[in-house]
Amino acid sequence: MLWAAISHFPIDYLYPALRVLASGPADWRWLENMAAMVPDTATLVWADTEANAVLMPSSLPPNMNLVRKSITEPWPAGFHQSFDVVSQRMTLEACDSNTAQAVACALFSLVKPGGWIQLLECDHSGGFTAEQRLCCPRTAELCDLVVSSMNAMGKSNQHCRDLKGYLRAAGAIDIVKTIMVLPVGASKALTTELQASTTQDLLSVVDDLREVNQSVQSGKFRI
Repeated sequence: MLWAAISHFPIDYLYPALRVLASGPADWRWLENMAAMVPDTATLVWADTEANAVLMPSSLPPNMNLVRKSITEPWPAGFHQSFDVVSQRMTLEACDSNTAQAVACALFSLVKPGGWIQLLECDHSGGFTAEQRLCCPRTAELCDLVVSSMNAMGKSNQHCRDLKGYLRAAGAIDIVKTIMVLPVGASKALTTELQASTTQDLLSVVDDLREVNQSVQSGKFRI
C-alpha cells in the first residue's frame, strides 16, 4: 500500500512496546497500515487539528489514540523523547520558514534517542521541465497557481528543499533525502482508488485557492 511504501524506518516493527506518532496525517490510512504491521501492544498516536479529527473513524483500535492540536501548539510534556517513530506529511506548507523550523524542532524533540523522524512535503517550487509541462499542462498550471498564492500569503514553497536543514538544526543525524514522483489524477494515478482519491485532492486544492483569492488583497492574486 502507498502509505506503507513511504515508511522508510529501519526499525523492528515487531517490538512490543513500539511507539509511533503521526502528526497532521489528514486521514488515518497511514496509521491504519502501520497498525497492520505492528503488534497490538504498540502505541499509535494521531495528532491533528479539531477540523481533521472528524475524519477519524468512530471506532478505533485499542492501541490507537487521537490528540487534537495544531502543529504550532506545544506537545504534551509526556511525549518528550518517547516515540520510536515520528512522521508528518504535507503540513509545513501552511507555515513560513521560521515557523516550519520551529515545528520540525518540536517534532524532533519527541523522538527517543536512536529513534526516527520522517517529514514528507510536496515540492511547490514550480520547477516543471518543458517535457513535464507538455505531458501534464493542467497540473503544471495548477502548481503555478499554488506557488503564486503561497508567495502572496508570505508562505514558503521551498520546505521540501529545506527539510534536511530543519532536521540538522534540530540535532538530527544520519539524515537521508528521498525524492518521490507520484502520478496523480484520473488519467495518471496507478490504481482506481488512487485515481479517485488524488483527483479529489486536486479539486480540494482548487477550493483552497478560491478561498485564498477571496482573502488576499484585490489585484495581488487572482484566479
